[in-house]
Amino acid sequence: LAGCGYERRADPGYDWHGRSRGDSLCVLLQWTISGRGHLVYEGRDYTVEKGQALMVHFPHEHRYFWTSGDPPWEFVYALVTG
Repeated sequence: LAGCGYERRADPGYDWHGRSRGDSLCVLLQWTISGRGHLVYEGRDYTVEKGQALMVHFPHEHRYFWTSGDPPWEFVYALVTG
C-alpha cells in the first residue's frame, strides 16, 4: 500500500495523466462519495458519480479529472504498488 485517504476536489488543477506518474507499476482504486469526476480510458469517456469507482493502473494512457461546473468530487482512494 503506497497511500490511501480521503480527498475533496473542486479545482481544475485536479487532472492526472496515467503516463505522468513515472515507470513504477501501481494500481489506483478511487471510490466516489459525492460529486462527480471524469475518466478517459482507452478512448472512452466516463463520468464517475456517487457510489461509483474507478480503477486504473500506471503507467497507462488514461486521464482522470474534475471539471468546473461539476459539483465537488469527494472520494476515498487506495494506491497499491508492486
